[in-house]
Amino acid sequence: MKTSAKVFTILVLASCWICSAAVADANWTRINLGKTYNKAPIYDFWATSGSNLFAVGMNFQEGDWENPYGLILRYDGTGWKEMESVNTRWLFCVWGSSLSNILAGGEEMNGTLGGVILHYDGVKWSEMTHPSFSANAVEDIWGSSSSDVYAVGLGRILHYDGTNWTTSYQSKDPFFLFTSVWGDSPSSVFAGGFYSEGTDENYVILHYDGSGWTEMARGTGGRLINLWGSSGSDVFAVGYPGILHYDGTAWTKMNGSSNAPQEYVYAIWGTSSSNVFAGGMNGAIHRYDGSSWTDMQSGNTQALWNIWGLSANDVYAAGNDGTILHYTDGTETVIYVESNGECGGKNPCFSTIQDGIDSADTYSVIKISEETYDEDITVDQVNVTIQGGWNSTFTSRTSTTTVRSLTVGSSGAVIAEYLVIQ
Repeated sequence: MKTSAKVFTILVLASCWICSAAVADANWTRINLGKTYNKAPIYDFWATSGSNLFAVGMNFQEGDWENPYGLILRYDGTGWKEMESVNTRWLFCVWGSSLSNILAGGEEMNGTLGGVILHYDGVKWSEMTHPSFSANAVEDIWGSSSSDVYAVGLGRILHYDGTNWTTSYQSKDPFFLFTSVWGDSPSSVFAGGFYSEGTDENYVILHYDGSGWTEMARGTGGRLINLWGSSGSDVFAVGYPGILHYDGTAWTKMNGSSNAPQEYVYAIWGTSSSNVFAGGMNGAIHRYDGSSWTDMQSGNTQALWNIWGLSANDVYAAGNDGTILHYTDGTETVIYVESNGECGGKNPCFSTIQDGIDSADTYSVIKISEETYDEDITVDQVNVTIQGGWNSTFTSRTSTTTVRSLTVGSSGAVIAEYLVIQ
């Protein structure tokens, strides 16, 4: 798109990919996937931006409820589309380091013991070779880089070094199910799960310190489902026991004094120790501010299996019946651009417009200094405002900003102001 207008505004409106749901105290809305996924759970997310999202789960061929298949959905900025998966019956997890290196894990189509790990190279999904688990599902995948990735399931923890998968830990109890793995560095990784004793289920949490795995915590109360932390000394674990917290010294259950939910919490994710989201039964979502939990109204009654986000203002929750919810509080994230990288001391500051755009999320405002930039810029995000013409202190707009070209590739709304296209 090119124009010679000196000052202009662009508003791009396309088909809505987020449809409103009944909400009360929070801006949670249900995403329109373009078709109905009855009985199909969505289990996990991964994304690079608001226009490159991947979701995995399970679906059925129409009229055939006995033979599910692994579901992979991708949002590309214009709509949600199913991707072709390989030899999968269920997919429980997805993680990536880039758009050409994404891993998904689950259960094989024929139910053969061992589980399945898929790799996406930017073009197609293919099955990876790995040591077999004691049963037929890979429950979770997490990595610090493309050459440091962990996968967990029944009886063992696998590690991928960029070339091969090997066993990192083998449980002495063949019925111990690892359900989640998360870390804050290559030398600080947490894995959790549960085991059965008669009719009782007990949780266990392990830690890897760069040389080996050790047990950190063990307790009664049922299954552990998910892990997330803001750092190695601020980690949350959720499941049937409610919410457990690690402060760098010990694991404790978050009790009623913090208004923490006491059971059946399945999902956990946040951006900091004072901004954490948890979800679970009947569409329940809770938010932690560093001292107490408050209930959020999601407008949804389906169980939520995962919460994941790109920022505090761009959060997703996944659950049963093809449920994907999106949260934004409508506040703006401000990003600054000046060619000398100074931006009047304001942060975050970038020296190129494209770098500023690439760091933006939903409802970002990008303020650009009054200069000429020899750039062809592309905007793929939604609800982004680009403001040119700012002075060196970014206190007022006194002129315009000039670029070579501007391409808008998103649905939603992109607004550009005080921008000259040469």
